[in-house]
Amino acid sequence: MIENFFTFVLLALAAFTIYYQVVKRVLHIELRAREIHTILTPDGWRIRLFRYRKGGAAGEPVLLVHGFTANHWNMALPPGASLTDYLVEQGHDCWVIDLRGNRTSLPPPGTPRHRATYDGYVMEDLPSAISFIRQNTGYDQVHWVGHSMGGMLLYAYELAHGRAQIASGTTIASPPWLEPFWTKRENRLVWFMETAPHLFEILKRAIAPVYAWLRPHYKMIPVRWENLHPDFGVAAFYNAVEQSPGPVTRTFEECAKHRYLAVDNDRVNVLQGLDRLETPLMVIACALDPIAPVSNL
Repeated sequence: MIENFFTFVLLALAAFTIYYQVVKRVLHIELRAREIHTILTPDGWRIRLFRYRKGGAAGEPVLLVHGFTANHWNMALPPGASLTDYLVEQGHDCWVIDLRGNRTSLPPPGTPRHRATYDGYVMEDLPSAISFIRQNTGYDQVHWVGHSMGGMLLYAYELAHGRAQIASGTTIASPPWLEPFWTKRENRLVWFMETAPHLFEILKRAIAPVYAWLRPHYKMIPVRWENLHPDFGVAAFYNAVEQSPGPVTRTFEECAKHRYLAVDNDRVNVLQGLDRLETPLMVIACALDPIAPVSNL
């Protein structure tokens, strides 16, 4: 009986390994950016900026910031029909960021990749990215386009650093705070993610193609499948899904439970400072979004 059990476990592990390797090979999408830059932040992280532009065009720079549990593909897929592609066609110089903790990032020695923080996004990654873009384009300001968390980061960034380097902001389904959505199920998932982050990441990426194929509705992943571009299929979803660092997830848990969001080691209370924002801003709300409803935005 015990031998049969261990045989079953070994066969299951072998089957999963084969499946995962096949998925990685078959669904992999090659990078399309004209340039890929690695930026060293002041606290020692190496993060990526992907530059998309039309030929040698030098239009106004746009920084595109992905959402929670996503990466730069969030803004650059499907090929030819993404938000980045549209802006490039309009003559803009697009820079799409991968924040710390994503697979393309490299932490300083001794720091686990999955321990990246929301504070690190605001105080380190984004100032470094904007400085790099300004130096390499000659423009004093950049336009900011953020999806979900990517727009929330704009609100925090301006309160922490001012708006002198931001020409305009466009936020897509980016709430000041999150509507309550945390349950015991989410707590169990986060516990697993924090306890075994590498295993959780492998399982999440292995499940992503199945999730995209079945297209279920899950409040914590508020995807309206019918609204996606027809070319945003299983491969696009698989590549755009990212592991969220545990500390960032805990920040959103606190935001949802207590309506509290602060940066710069709690010195800047974002929610109390919203009325001081001065960046010219277009806010796009999604009528059926359960986490960021229109009333919130």
